[in-house]
Amino acid sequence: MKSIGKYRLQRFLGRGTWSVVFKVSLPETARVLALKLLQPDPVLADLLGMETMKKIFRREAQILGQLNHPNILQISDFDYWKSKPFFVTEFCHTSLKDIMGGGHVRTRVIRLDQAVKYTQEILRVLQYLHEAGIIHRDIKPDNILFTEDNNMKVADFGLVYKDSSPLKGILPPNIIIGSGEYAAPEQLARKKIVPQTDLYPVGVLLYKMLTGRFPRQGGELSSLNPHCNQNWDRFIKKAMAPDPARRFHSAREMEESMLELKRANKA
Repeated sequence: MKSIGKYRLQRFLGRGTWSVVFKVSLPETARVLALKLLQPDPVLADLLGMETMKKIFRREAQILGQLNHPNILQISDFDYWKSKPFFVTEFCHTSLKDIMGGGHVRTRVIRLDQAVKYTQEILRVLQYLHEAGIIHRDIKPDNILFTEDNNMKVADFGLVYKDSSPLKGILPPNIIIGSGEYAAPEQLARKKIVPQTDLYPVGVLLYKMLTGRFPRQGGELSSLNPHCNQNWDRFIKKAMAPDPARRFHSAREMEESMLELKRANKA
């Protein structure tokens, strides 16, 4: 296989449970892009059915096409190849997962200024999404990508919550949407999700960037990172409060609180 439609394959980038991703180019422009082709894990395909998966895949492409934010992956095409849907986006050469050192429980520590910058950009995307009535539901390092110009892009909108484009009736009711350590308690309990559901994984992610470990492994942030005082402990606890009503009211409020802590660090 040398091409998919009009796109010339350059390199296989990876496989997920839903799809495969290739680095591709358009011969007439030489522009480098990423192509995501629906090719699900056989177990998942048996569970959901290919028609259901095609609906969800199309829905992701439609939602991406409606969004316009500098830190959200931009889609440029949607089509079919051998009856399988695919869509094309800007190319990203790495992810926050790679920067943090892969999928291991213990990962490298990122310096405070850089971790705050990453978190700020994620929170600004979430504020934009929440104002548009969208809850991402799967913020994790794998879904935070970077272009070759080092611009952050939030990706993976296949299972987002959106009132005007519901998944109810498409997915089986026992499916949990979210990823392990980054899933909020209400997701794991299959309870109602709210915008604050997206803030929980941001708290987990910031803690892990600054310590190299997950919060469940124990230890206050201030005891594990010499650049963080007890105010940072309170910040993480609020972001990760079991009750979403006790978290920050919005992504913007969480961002402002974090930047205030950062300024205080330099005072």
